Formats: sequence, C-alpha cells, structure tokens
Amino acid sequence: PFMASNSKAPIVRYGIGNGFDYSAKALKLSLKGSEFLLFGKNFTLPIRLPLVGRHNVMNALAAASLAAELGIHPGFIQSGLEKAPSVPGRLESIPNTSGLYVFVDYAHTPDALERVLACLASLTSRPIWTIFGCGGNRDKGKRPLMGQVSERYSHWTILTSDNPRWEAPEEILKQIAKGMKTKNYTVITDREEAIRCALCWAKPGDVVLIAGKGHETYQEIQGIRYPFHDRKVAEKYLKQIGQKAA
Repeated sequence: PFMASNSKAPIVRYGIGNGFDYSAKALKLSLKGSEFLLFGKNFTLPIRLPLVGRHNVMNALAAASLAAELGIHPGFIQSGLEKAPSVPGRLESIPNTSGLYVFVDYAHTPDALERVLACLASLTSRPIWTIFGCGGNRDKGKRPLMGQVSERYSHWTILTSDNPRWEAPEEILKQIAKGMKTKNYTVITDREEAIRCALCWAKPGDVVLIAGKGHETYQEIQGIRYPFHDRKVAEKYLKQIGQKAA
C-alpha cells in the first residue's frame, strides 16, 4: 500500500499467500474461474470466483478487504464475489455449449496482448486461437510487435480488421505479418468471418481469444462507424455451432 508520510490512516494489506491482513490461499486457477480460501481478520471463507486470472483474484481481495473494513458481513462478501460479473471486454468469458473457452478482450497493444495471452497460456496446455488486428491511422510501429506476441503464445493466429479507419485493412495486416517468423496464421480481412472461422476450426477444450476491440460496439471504416460487437458476433456463431453439435 502507498500513503503520504504524514497520513494517520490505517494500513490494510492484502495479497496471495502469507503476511497479509486479508489473503488468498489454496489458490486454484482455471479457464472457468478461480477458487481460493479467503482469510480475513476474523473469518475464513471458501470463494468460487467466476473471473479468470490471478489479477482478478487480486482485484477480489482488494474489494473484500475494503468491504470487511467497512463492517460488511463475511457472508455478503462471499456471495458478492461469487456473483461478480465480468467487466465487458476485459477477459470477458462467452458462455457456450460448444466446449470452447471463448474470451473477448480489449488488448490492443503488444504489452496488453502479451499479458492476456500469458494469462490464458498459464491456465491450459490446449491450443489458443487468437483473432486480432490493429487500428488504422495509429501507431504503426506496434503492428509487427503484436504479430510476434500472438505467434509466441498462439497455436494459430487469424489476422483481421480492427478499426482500419482511413487505411487499407490489407496493408495493416501485412505490417502485422512482417513481425511473424512462422506461417501459423491466416489473413481474413472481414472480422465477422474471422471470428466465425476461428470458432469453427477450434476443437472442444480449445481457447479462442478475440482481441483488440473489447467492449466497443462499432467498427470504423473509411470514416463510418458500422455496428459491430465482438461478443454478440461470437454468441451468434457459438449458438449455431452448439445447435449443430446437439
């Protein structure tokens, strides 16, 4: 924790492991969520957090610590964490009956894409299918770097349009591909088709990451914003795939 040197506010520490006022122990991370024992100052609670990743466990600890310090009953803390919704477009899990683990994330820089892919890779040994592009009329230097990152963690990458704005989508994708040393990628300029293909190609148990736009509900092309929402597009095709499997 950080505080001004002249502050008289109490310090409350939280973290994973020992040495904290509020801690998570017996941590089990998976693509379905996170399980741990929450140890407070005068309580211990088993928690089944429906959010993925170690960072979300830390966020949950922060919320639980604050709630406990405010005097909120441990039972309410437990139920609140177990009902915690995903933040739209932030490693947002898309429920489905196809056996796929599908996530939508706003990652649109090399660092952000690496963090989300490293998180997913730490939770599974199954193939990861990554769909992403880069925005037009923005930092061109990051494009090959993002290609490198996706190649490092993904079984297969599908390069597609993000918000190309005034640039030619094909040229943006060529610049991304320049950073990739292997041929483990496919270029599908149409974003909806790219999402459909990835969901059809992936096998039950695989991970599909749709990155770059997250919560955005549009796609900007040649100065026009067309309605487009990664989550809704994924849900449409996941429903079709689920119906065929049934």
